[in-house]
Amino acid sequence: MRLLTCLSIAVALPFLLAVAFALLSYAQSERAGLEREGVLANAQLTARIEDAVRQQFARLRWLSLSPLLDGSGDVSRFREKLGTLDYGLDISLVETATGRLVAALDDSLAQALPAERRAALVAPGITARWTPALDLMEPLPGRFVVPLVAPVHRAGEARYSLLALLPAARLGQIMGEAHVLPPFSASLVDRQGRIIARTNPVEQRTGQLHPLAGQRPRDSGMRSGLNPQGIEALSFYKRSPFTGWIVSSSVAVDALVAPLHRSLWLIGSLVLALLVLSAVFGYAITSRLTRTTRGLIAAAQALGRRLPVDARELPLREGNEILRALSAASLALDEQDCALRRANETLEARVEERTRALNEALRKAEAAEAMAVRAGNELARLATTDALTTLANRRSFDETIAGHFACAEGERAALSLLVLDADHFKRVNDEHGHDVGDAVLQALAERLAADLRLSNDRIFRIGGEEFAVLLPGTSQAAALAVCARLHAAAATVSVPATPIVPGSITISIGMATLEPGHRSVPADLYRAADRALYRAKRSGRNCTQTGSLLDECLPMAS
Repeated sequence: MRLLTCLSIAVALPFLLAVAFALLSYAQSERAGLEREGVLANAQLTARIEDAVRQQFARLRWLSLSPLLDGSGDVSRFREKLGTLDYGLDISLVETATGRLVAALDDSLAQALPAERRAALVAPGITARWTPALDLMEPLPGRFVVPLVAPVHRAGEARYSLLALLPAARLGQIMGEAHVLPPFSASLVDRQGRIIARTNPVEQRTGQLHPLAGQRPRDSGMRSGLNPQGIEALSFYKRSPFTGWIVSSSVAVDALVAPLHRSLWLIGSLVLALLVLSAVFGYAITSRLTRTTRGLIAAAQALGRRLPVDARELPLREGNEILRALSAASLALDEQDCALRRANETLEARVEERTRALNEALRKAEAAEAMAVRAGNELARLATTDALTTLANRRSFDETIAGHFACAEGERAALSLLVLDADHFKRVNDEHGHDVGDAVLQALAERLAADLRLSNDRIFRIGGEEFAVLLPGTSQAAALAVCARLHAAAATVSVPATPIVPGSITISIGMATLEPGHRSVPADLYRAADRALYRAKRSGRNCTQTGSLLDECLPMAS
């Protein structure tokens, strides 16, 4: 009995230790999970508040650009517009210098503010495009708002400013929509430490000092202490870089230690139960194992002496399975001898058959590999070729210009880029349809490609009716000559004439040249040529404009 007890304890102790470790790890992971959830929820809530304030600023900024605020200063129409807006803001127009209320709705809270207070609120907007959210205000008892300011800049001065009062209740609604679930609760605190809104719709506590007030916390972190309800809690806070506000999420300490308490109670219960069960089942298991082991030893000895194995019933099912296996093993040995002889007779035939199959599989694999190579080559060609004009496409252009650009800078050679566009091509599609438009594009691509004389000059279709021509080793003067030839080649492409479509195609060309001794990047060269193309469009089309890289390129070190 003493041996049985020791065996039971020896078997149960590792299991108990493992269970205790698992439960403690569970408790720690539960607490760590709550902390991670708090940090994540706090960061998401901070971003949600910041996005909401940014959206209101964007609306206010857009409103400050309204043409109704231009001219002599008559803002009667602007006052009517205020009545139609549904921004959730109390917006008024204030004279920046004096704080005089120029335009506001009849029930605007801005009327409750003295003119000096309004002037102080909008004063920072004289030198800024907008001012970030300010601290909580209470224009009327129980009416808490946050002021937002956007100056109305006209002719270099901000005579007026838009003063928007964002209700604290709206911020509380935004926090409520974030669905911060128990045991967490969150508060929005202004720069003075006063509570703006909370996720608890019953106890907003707007205007009261938050426990963080006066502590000058870092931009983000955790702290232990009392929450606004006076409960000991762990708080996660994060300061918005845009508004300067702090979003603080807290969870009660009791919620953090609850998993540990449950784990300790479960550990104690499991220890007691396992000790009792190990004592009860230890004896039964030991007895069954002893009888089963003795039976298996006797069967193994009989098998070793080539005697029949007695397949009697043993206490354990697994022992019976082993005993039956030993009984069948002697029969299997004889059968294996016969099978081995038959296998030797058929081995050579199988080897020959497998060899033929392998050769056939190898042949098919080689054929499939050849087909894959051909398909890959065709896909590579299609990936760099425009299907309509058979010219190189935009992807090929990006790869080619990068290579030519590196060669031009390494060899101190010139590189010219032409970006050209068919003029009024939309009219051709509108008048004759896309089939005729595609045929015109094909003819134009053929004429332009045929006019390029040097072997390393390349033309690409980079989209729609827009083409690009790379001229390696070509100076600006030589590139202008190429442009003249391209204009002449495009004029030979005919189009069915209508009252709004002429009988021939004209093109506008933007040109930029990387001169020897300057460094830049391909994107700068393309932007310079593209801007030149738009100048050609604005200059009446059917012409060439040149772009410069001097403002974007630096001389290379000698």
